[in-house]
Amino acid sequence: MDWYVLAPAAATRDLWVSLAGPTAPEYGVWTAPSGKALHEALATEGPPGVHDVEWYFMPQREHYGKRLVDALWQGGDGLKVYSERMCAVLESCSARLQTWPADIRHRNGSPVDGYLSVLEEVDSPGPVHSVFRGRRVGRVTISGEVRTALLHAGMTGLDIREAPSAFPRDNHWV
Repeated sequence: MDWYVLAPAAATRDLWVSLAGPTAPEYGVWTAPSGKALHEALATEGPPGVHDVEWYFMPQREHYGKRLVDALWQGGDGLKVYSERMCAVLESCSARLQTWPADIRHRNGSPVDGYLSVLEEVDSPGPVHSVFRGRRVGRVTISGEVRTALLHAGMTGLDIREAPSAFPRDNHWV
């Protein structure tokens, strides 16, 4: 089977987002009152793992791109931000995804609609799964069928590269 690594293309004109909220620290790791690091809880449990903190996605402070694409760059954390239409294409290829509405806000606070927070499989080589066995990062591995479906659907903002195996990060490739 052919495998590919999928990541947001992260062009300078694209919207890049990061975690934000009223209790986010200026520097360092943002932790919930429970002591969990927010980015780790989101990468393993998704939004249900961070129920005691108000958080959302905001444009990255040092980045001014605004173009809305199908895969938003989200600082490399394990929780992905994909468009609803991209998730529909992935799921049409039998991808097993966990999704939640993504609370994304423009700099002025107005909402950005049409996006989902996404967690993919981590332990088995399904059509969309983590590049690492057992943990998530900002990239996923996709099958050739998924690649074809994404290209056919005209998805934007994607960087898709050939991978040597189903879990290429295990081989220190990506």
